Amino acid sequence: MKILIFNFFILLLIKQQINFINACSCLNLTVKIFIAVLIGLLIF
Repeated sequence: MKILIFNFFILLLIKQQINFINACSCLNLTVKIFIAVLIGLLIF
């Protein structure tokens, strides 16, 4: 029983990490686009 709960928590942690990584890459993309737009505005 304890092992089952332990496995459940590990799966939950892995899922959280994957979500976190996805959120980070998404954030990086928006930041990159934002910076690109800012540079574009500075040039033009």
